[in-house]
Amino acid sequence: MATLDEALAIALDLHTAGRTEEAEALYGRILDAVPDEPNALHLYGLLCAQGGRLEQAAELLNRAVALRPGLPEYRANLAMLHQARGNPAAAAEEYRAALRLCPDSAALAFPLAGAARQAGQGRLAMAAYRRTTLLQPDLAEPLVQAGILLRYEGRTGEAVTALRRAVRLRPDHGEAWHHLGVALQRLKSPEAPAALTHAAALLPEDATVRLNLGRAYYEAGCWDAATTALRGALALDPANDGALELLAAARRRTGGQAETMTALRRLLRLRPEAANGWYALSLAEPGALGALRRALALQPDHRNALSGLANRLRDRREIAASLRLHDRAVRLQPASAEARWNRSLARLLAGDLTGGWEDYEARWGVADFPTSPRGLPQPLWSGEGIAGQTILLHEEQGRGDAIQFVRYAPLVAARGARVLLEVGGRSGSPVPRPAGGGAGVCARRGFARLRLAVPAAQPAASLRHTAGERPRRRSLPDRRPGTRCDVAGTAGRRRSHGRAGLGRQPAVRR
Repeated sequence: MATLDEALAIALDLHTAGRTEEAEALYGRILDAVPDEPNALHLYGLLCAQGGRLEQAAELLNRAVALRPGLPEYRANLAMLHQARGNPAAAAEEYRAALRLCPDSAALAFPLAGAARQAGQGRLAMAAYRRTTLLQPDLAEPLVQAGILLRYEGRTGEAVTALRRAVRLRPDHGEAWHHLGVALQRLKSPEAPAALTHAAALLPEDATVRLNLGRAYYEAGCWDAATTALRGALALDPANDGALELLAAARRRTGGQAETMTALRRLLRLRPEAANGWYALSLAEPGALGALRRALALQPDHRNALSGLANRLRDRREIAASLRLHDRAVRLQPASAEARWNRSLARLLAGDLTGGWEDYEARWGVADFPTSPRGLPQPLWSGEGIAGQTILLHEEQGRGDAIQFVRYAPLVAARGARVLLEVGGRSGSPVPRPAGGGAGVCARRGFARLRLAVPAAQPAASLRHTAGERPRRRSLPDRRPGTRCDVAGTAGRRRSHGRAGLGRQPAVRR
């Protein structure tokens, strides 16, 4: 008669040889004889798990772990069973227990990281990935997974560092190159297209890689390269709505109206409920409002569609309807500079000067606004007391600023300030002066030498907001012409500026 150890050895041989029915029968006989035999419980549990009988396997493995809690392999196998049953939190707990018993095991630290990540325990997952790389620094996979986790957590710079290490260890790791490219794209790095090109070469059947490559080229302004990548994505996945939408945008940039419309029609046939698709169609057909209305019917909080329809209505002089939509857009995104700036134009057209100029102050937060702060060393004046000080009122969007907004200079002078109005253009050309006085005039190149001596500055276009009164009726200070051109005095000013070192023409070398 065989001993217990001999019977276990025979059962294990049958098990590993694939003779599972015979192995199961022998495990059963062993447990009939010795119900608390931990090895038999453990091995029989593994056999049940391999056969898909997960509940029976869990009962057997839990009994084995209870009898031998100090064996890390028992706990590791129970952890794998928990994951197979869809309980990653329990799996992570068992892996942690196993790792405490065997702290130098990268083979335990790495699956712990995966289970913890699946359970939403990001901090534990990151610690386990780091532990894995410390224990086995030549492994690329923990670095890849750590980089992916860091990217999803918004820690993009750290993700790039981890993924760069991974591709140095495994230059053929397509997933690592893919996630590195996406992370670099998030950082607006010019290296993103190259990384994604590597990924596309290593993962030739992956449409998502080509979609992201197309997006990287699109964001870099390389419309033709973006088009090529996106066509590749659609060749692999003709129903890829993201690729269709972006291809339409890229071709619209390069004048490919026919392909733009084809892509958008395909997109909307596939996903007629796609608000973004209808919004994109509105960009391709600027004269039609139906696409914007459809986008908003599908997604009432679609911010771009709200602003787009509001702007179109404003251009058609349907100001009241435009303002209602702009107000909705601002309520949805109160911190959005673009939403407020769009509303400012409609408010000004409606005669709401106070609200319009207040919203207009958001202009420099708009990504593609044509001007930006001058970067002067003086703080911008925000309407506080300025008596006895000199303030520069400078142009922002051309000489029209000086002409249109000089009418507000006397309001600043009335507060006791000395006002210096900067005017660009050719030296010696007629310049506007406030009709009521109270302001001096300086050419731009002359002010460059004086700017350090002037304690405060303000764009002329901001004067209505900071210096303008808040009247109950809609009005401007002084409805009479606000400026006069002192043509006769121009030559004298030019001579005096030359003596003072202001506005002197540089020598021209021929």
